[in-house]
Amino acid sequence: MNRFIVGACATLLVACSQSEPVAPALRSMPNNFAVRLTTPAPRVGPPDVAAARADEAAALKQIETNLGPESRGPVMAALTGENHDGYHYLVKGKTAEWNDRYTQYYAARTRRLAEERRDASVAAAYRRGGVTVVIALAEPPTGSQAAVLRRQDAGSANVIVLGPNATAETLGGAFAAFDKSRQWYGDDLTQDIMISVQDARAVSVDRDYMARLGQLMDRLRGAPARSIDGVGIVKAISIRSLKLHKPKHP
Repeated sequence: MNRFIVGACATLLVACSQSEPVAPALRSMPNNFAVRLTTPAPRVGPPDVAAARADEAAALKQIETNLGPESRGPVMAALTGENHDGYHYLVKGKTAEWNDRYTQYYAARTRRLAEERRDASVAAAYRRGGVTVVIALAEPPTGSQAAVLRRQDAGSANVIVLGPNATAETLGGAFAAFDKSRQWYGDDLTQDIMISVQDARAVSVDRDYMARLGQLMDRLRGAPARSIDGVGIVKAISIRSLKLHKPKHP
C-alpha cells in the first residue's frame, strides 16, 4: 500500500508538451494516496450531483411558492424549459426580492449543469484507465518541489514538472496529486489546471512501487532534452499513468 501526504495549491497555468512514444505503463499495486490541498486553493471534492440538484430544486420551489396563480403556469413553464429558453425575462412588478430569487435559481441551475458535466468527465476517466503523462526535469513554475500541469487542448495534456532536487517520494506525491485531480475533474477539463506540490512524504510504502519510481527518476535524469511547451527545453520522458481506483472513503 502506497500512502503519501502531499501539500499543494491549485491555480491556473497554460502548459503543454510534445508527444513521444509511450513507455510501458507504471505497474504496481493500486495507488492509495492521501492528498492534502493547502490554501489558497478552493476546497474542491468529488462531484456531488445530488446536492446540486437539490439546491436547484429548492431555489425553484422558492419561486413557485411565491408566484400568484395567474403567473405560476407561464413562469414555471419558462424556467423549466417547457417553452422558450429556460429564462423568464419579464415579470410585472419584479422587485429586488424577486430578482434575488431568480438570480439564486439561475446560479443553482448553472452549478447543477457544471456538476453533471464534471461527474460525466470523472466517470469517463475511471473507464479510460491510465493516460499519457510527460515527466519533465525543470524548475517548477511555482518554485515548489513539483507541479502537475493539465491542459484542455494539447497533444500531451498532462505534464509533471519535477525540480532538480526531486526524489522518488516527490514523484509519488506528484502522481498522487495528478490522480486526485482526475478523481475530481476527470479528463474533460473546462479550464487549465496547475497543482503545486509543496511537500511529499511517504507514510507507508510498497517497496516495488518505490523501486519503480526510483527507476523512473533514473530514466528521467538520463533522458535527452526536448521542448515542452510552457516549460522549455528540458529532460523529459513519457509514461502511462496507473488506472484510477475509486477511494474507499470520500
